[in-house]
Amino acid sequence: MSRSRRTALILTAPYLLLAGLALSPASFGGFLEAVIYLDSLYLAVWILFGAAASSIVLVELLRACIPAAATWPDRRHFAIVAAGWVILALVQSYFIWVGRQMLSQSHTS
Repeated sequence: MSRSRRTALILTAPYLLLAGLALSPASFGGFLEAVIYLDSLYLAVWILFGAAASSIVLVELLRACIPAAATWPDRRHFAIVAAGWVILALVQSYFIWVGRQMLSQSHTS
């Protein structure tokens, strides 16, 4: 594993730990309340960090499972990470938008 890949993976660890704690059964209700009322800018920052961390981990798992991926140069690796980042950010944003719409409708009726 190259130095840049190792650094990227190490930098995702604190975020993944924090996300794991936020999604634990003991604090999940508070997490949902925070997401409902969180300002859009802060929510966008969390989505971008979450999508980046998830993309980095997913591509590393992909490389471990697919033998041909082991020979990818770092340039291809990080291009796939970037594409995954965009896709995951869009998917997360869409589902949070849908969830907020549904919650706002349930609060008004």
